Amino acid sequence: MGGIDDLIRQMRQDEVLDREWTTPYQYAKAKGKTPQQLYQLARRKKLNTKTCDCGRTLIHIKDTDDYFSQNKNNTNDEESEDE
Repeated sequence: MGGIDDLIRQMRQDEVLDREWTTPYQYAKAKGKTPQQLYQLARRKKLNTKTCDCGRTLIHIKDTDDYFSQNKNNTNDEESEDE
């Protein structure tokens, strides 16, 4: 059984993903990625990003989802290039 914790987690994930843009931290928390991985991809210009008025980096959710679905097998290869 799921319980209240699963319900709260799902509500937070839905809230984040209903938007068009979000921070790498919020996306990572909702999708099970690491924020460092998303910031690195943003610096490499692999993700569609913009800067909000407060100066925070935002990533486009649909484009980021598409990136990970297209590069499912290549994600580990890209991470090992820097090591």
